[in-house]
Amino acid sequence: RDFDDAGWLDPSLLTGVDVVPEVAAWLSGGVSEGNVHEALERTLIAAREELLAAYLLVPAAARERALDGEWAPVDVLHHCAAREAYTLAEALRFAETPGHRWREFSTEQAEVERRLHRRPSDAEVRERLLRAHDDTLRIVQSLMPEQLLHYGMHPERGAVQVREQLEAIAAHDREHIEQLRAMQSTALLQV
Repeated sequence: RDFDDAGWLDPSLLTGVDVVPEVAAWLSGGVSEGNVHEALERTLIAAREELLAAYLLVPAAARERALDGEWAPVDVLHHCAAREAYTLAEALRFAETPGHRWREFSTEQAEVERRLHRRPSDAEVRERLLRAHDDTLRIVQSLMPEQLLHYGMHPERGAVQVREQLEAIAAHDREHIEQLRAMQSTALLQV
């Protein structure tokens, strides 16, 4: 429904605004829950460390070999770096253009591209993953806390915040940890 008094509010500046106390508490909690940058960084760093730890458990000689269908461990890291770069770019559009409509990462396009290019080496893929991670952490620190709260529209999840999308990078890393563990088991069986 349309409301005459609807509008955008800064959750940290609710003084004099007639807001239900529970809503005011919830809104201010999003801004004052400690250092949001540090919490987000910890989440991203922990997930990346877990991903790399799972990768490093795969024997070095097997990291560039297909161990899961056509996927090698280096392909997993390459995919995570590409997805992170894409997610970061879309999250920045949310931060800069509230209400931006998220353009979903094309897994099919990424797969075609993966097949068209030579498989990256262990060193190349770790360098790319490190650069993507450094870019993400740098951008997280550069965003204002209120920018982390900006909303955009996701085609499947509806309205989502910049912070949620950046946290999705960590969730995506964690999704691939089991895949790397299975690759490690396959590699050990092939020895």
